[in-house]
Amino acid sequence: MFLSILSCLLTQVLVRRLRWNSVKASASVTLLFYGMFMFLESSYYIDTSNYLKVVFGASFAGMTKVEISWISTSFIIGVLFWLFFTWVFPYLPYQGGALGFSAFLSVLTYKKLSILLS
Repeated sequence: MFLSILSCLLTQVLVRRLRWNSVKASASVTLLFYGMFMFLESSYYIDTSNYLKVVFGASFAGMTKVEISWISTSFIIGVLFWLFFTWVFPYLPYQGGALGFSAFLSVLTYKKLSILLS
């Protein structure tokens, strides 16, 4: 869950603070974690494929344009992505389907909950 929140927040930081476009920010976060995980995998023989999927999908969810309170919003979307990804992934074993669908569900759920609770 920590990786999901971190990659979602990092994507938002790059978009909001450094004024990068969302695609460049998401790709940069993914490549940063990919480099770190490939080092860990080669040095310590740890299987990091699922971690990379979580980072990629959460950075995809972090590309969403959020309101004024972007830190709390990105945190909640990151948690929702992790929950949906762990629930949906066994049913959609192909990476694109599970990642995109989980990112879509996390953003949609957050938007609907914010409308209902306001």
